[in-house]
Amino acid sequence: MSKTGHITFKQNGNPVSSLTFGRYKVTVADSSPKNGFIVQEAGLDPVTVSGVSYVGKRSATVQFSVGQWLYYPTVIGKKTYFLVTR
Repeated sequence: MSKTGHITFKQNGNPVSSLTFGRYKVTVADSSPKNGFIVQEAGLDPVTVSGVSYVGKRSATVQFSVGQWLYYPTVIGKKTYFLVTR
């Protein structure tokens, strides 16, 4: 996450548009003291990887099940959707 709060979600250097289901280690390099990083399966509880006031590198292991997911900053920002497939 940039200092301005812009977030990207990448795997092997490429933006994520889909993932194969399974357990992944999600690492956030957070430079913004005003935003964090959340992933969420549509309709379920979110997983906060990096909180609002945290600045630095943080990781969380997330079990991605088949379905529609999204990621977004904790405060204000665009929600970006991606699919998790078999």
